[in-house]
Amino acid sequence: MKYEVKNFNDGQVAAKIVESGDLHIKIRGNSYKDLFKVASIKEAWDAENATNKLGVAQLTIFCLIGQRSDRRFNKGESFDLKVICNFINSMNFDKVSILHPHSPISLALIHNSEKLSHFSYVEKTFHNIGNPVLVSPDAGAYKTTHEIAEKLNDPEILSILGYAIPGASEPALPTSLRASFDTAVDVIERVYKARGITDLSSPEALEIAKTILADHGWTVTT
Repeated sequence: MKYEVKNFNDGQVAAKIVESGDLHIKIRGNSYKDLFKVASIKEAWDAENATNKLGVAQLTIFCLIGQRSDRRFNKGESFDLKVICNFINSMNFDKVSILHPHSPISLALIHNSEKLSHFSYVEKTFHNIGNPVLVSPDAGAYKTTHEIAEKLNDPEILSILGYAIPGASEPALPTSLRASFDTAVDVIERVYKARGITDLSSPEALEIAKTILADHGWTVTT
């Protein structure tokens, strides 16, 4: 199956089916222009397959736009991901595959959707560039990052994800990360001293450590 897409100067997108067959569109999907391109292709394909009940149409999106807007954050604001997913649903694909969805909300809102694991891409890159350090950027990403680390079976990664608060045994960190970690620990210790905190396992101590480490780009799990 083949198609052609024409982009006009005013932003209009038009599509033409040049060879029949099942449809499988693969797009980055991180712009509204991408989605309108898909809609044009799907509309043209639907017209060509109006009497073909066996035709299958699939869509694969590698970076779905609006995934982080997965709720109505404030009164009077639009629920952007819902708007995007409703637009995708209007195209009536038989299957929609989303690479590494930001949250389960995307899959819940898109009809006939499935999650594509990103592990194979991470694994390939991990080995190609020489076993880099894998760090969870925030608490929300910790579970996914930890699962990847376990699959890669790299103890250095796991030790970094499981680093300790002051007073506990610290992990062996690469030189590139040591300065950032030491700076955060120094701030934590000064806050502990100012507040007279001596029990490092207390809820207050742990919350302080989490907050300060997060401010320095680290994630703590307890």
